[in-house]
Amino acid sequence: MSPSDQNTASDGLNKVSLQIEAPDLETEIFVIDGKFRLQARGIGRLRAELQPGIYKVKCRTGAVTDEQFVMLRDEPKVIHLARLSFSSPVPLNDTSKTHEYHMAAAERESARVHLKAGDGSWIFVFARDWTGAGATPISWNPAAGLTLEDESGKKIADLSADGVANLSADPCSACNVQVNPGTYRLKLELPMLKGETQGSLEQVITASPGWQTQIFFLQRAYGPEPTDRRADLGGAAALLSNGLGFDPKRADFRQIELARLGLANRRQVVSQDVRQMLAMKVENPMLGILGAHLLLLDSEPDESLFKIVVQSLRNILGQRHPDVEALALHFEQPGRYAFQSPPMLRKSWSMIVNATADQPDLIAPGSLANQIWDRLWGADTWLIWRVPDEVATGMGTSRSAGTTESDVRTVEALMQTLIPASAPINKPAKSPFAAVTNMQFDPKPKAPAAEVAAAQLSPALEDMAAHLQSVLDDKRIKTLVRSLGIPHSNLKEVLTNLAAKMGASLRELDRK
Repeated sequence: MSPSDQNTASDGLNKVSLQIEAPDLETEIFVIDGKFRLQARGIGRLRAELQPGIYKVKCRTGAVTDEQFVMLRDEPKVIHLARLSFSSPVPLNDTSKTHEYHMAAAERESARVHLKAGDGSWIFVFARDWTGAGATPISWNPAAGLTLEDESGKKIADLSADGVANLSADPCSACNVQVNPGTYRLKLELPMLKGETQGSLEQVITASPGWQTQIFFLQRAYGPEPTDRRADLGGAAALLSNGLGFDPKRADFRQIELARLGLANRRQVVSQDVRQMLAMKVENPMLGILGAHLLLLDSEPDESLFKIVVQSLRNILGQRHPDVEALALHFEQPGRYAFQSPPMLRKSWSMIVNATADQPDLIAPGSLANQIWDRLWGADTWLIWRVPDEVATGMGTSRSAGTTESDVRTVEALMQTLIPASAPINKPAKSPFAAVTNMQFDPKPKAPAAEVAAAQLSPALEDMAAHLQSVLDDKRIKTLVRSLGIPHSNLKEVLTNLAAKMGASLRELDRK
């Protein structure tokens, strides 16, 4: 009997069988009685023995819900739910935000190569706008500002100029780049905001041998003006095709999208049927990666199935994939693999960071993965980071000298964790460290302002420096890695630098 086969009704005679089937295996099904009590729940399908009466059947596919009432009398009842049309950046058949010409363009252009920059793999980017009744679509290329770079930051393709676009009605743009298998950076130059540049956003795209990585975007506003709309990186969708080609009617593409939406909303949508499919063989790696993350949402994850999925992913992809190796950290000790590049998924990144608590060298020093920890952007499914204008692109990213904004955020978090609120610390009204400014302060100065500031700042810095030194032992750092979400080597470097800066400040105060 599958986990969705339930009999949760109150005890009684004359129970009736209710069977519900959904066309999408990732559809959540709920049966609620007249007293608003949940009587049964299933994913994809449901069978339950219930007492006669009127029940509400609620189903959810992606973010779309539907409800209907069912009356159980004295005979078994079977309900076949209608397919729900959910919203997706992928122009899939039977979804709510698409046009036939979007589907046709994606299918046609994904089979062509617009730019050859290598051999053995492909990255296909399809950006589009979609507007409802009465809305005005953008008049420019929906891939504006998007470029594809190699891992070192060297530009390979301007995705709006090197592809093809249809700017009529709701516009769409497509670009398929043939590349060598490996790691690439998708970069979006953000629009100006009040006459000032916002920099850019980046994320990793992993190209596997023989596979086409397909990335789909709708548009979002990055500022208050109508012209501030650009590709929505956080809401993007990613598919994998064995060879060239996108098919809007492929069932596994629809499954992948529903798995992504389930992961984004932390909803367990892996049905028993999908679990059986994963246990036999992973046909599509993206479904396997998302499915593995969804398995970890279970209160008691199926560790055996999880290992099977990870091993299948390694076999089918043919080379190390950062997201797969991140998943492997759940059940095996880190081996010789060091992460040079970040993964595609935000949850994969969290698994890597947590693992650095016990394996500090898991992230290679000087690598791209080593450089993004303090520039993460958004809280979406994908791992995205911000690149301000003053930060150089490339593997040798430089950082400004002095106390950075990241240092201040880190020390604020540390102070909240390490300094008891019941121990007030005298401090000046203004301080080079925001954490000092936020500490409790009993203003009773009677001496000249300059002397009072120095007298109050010195104990505060001494206290902070002492606490920073105290957390530099490995045990405390491991705890902070997991609580702050900062890789071990980066956290230790920040703490060491902050302690040194505070020591320099104390010496300067002593001289005064």
